[in-house]
Amino acid sequence: MEISTVCWLVLAVQWLIGVPNATTFMGCIGRDEFGRILEKKVIEAGVNPRYKYHDTEPTGTCAVCLTGTNR
Repeated sequence: MEISTVCWLVLAVQWLIGVPNATTFMGCIGRDEFGRILEKKVIEAGVNPRYKYHDTEPTGTCAVCLTGTNR
């Protein structure tokens, strides 16, 4: 599942601060399984999510394959 660059930055800052819910991430996710997974993982990382939920559009996803030294 794709997590935006900004979300990765918020997760990194949250990890560095080490205080639960010291950071907040805002965005829009679908009311679907990928949206539930994303929200769960962000909460587990100690980030305070503030999502708008979309009833008809799905949460975006992305697959990435990293091989060898090509990163």
